[in-house]
Amino acid sequence: RTLRLLRQNLDEEAKIMKDVPGWKVGESRFHTDRWVPPTPDELYYLRPTSELDNEKFGLQYYV
Repeated sequence: RTLRLLRQNLDEEAKIMKDVPGWKVGESRFHTDRWVPPTPDELYYLRPTSELDNEKFGLQYYV
């Protein structure tokens, strides 16, 4: 699921930033070679808020 969301975010980033000169899609802003796991906020930034709420709070609605 994480990789699918990252792929969708990269596709969306390519559409949004296509007119910005020098922008490289998917390039790390932090200039590190280490893998840094994305936070839920980063993963779901371009998704509807209901999906982020479901990921963060999930089954707490049933308690």
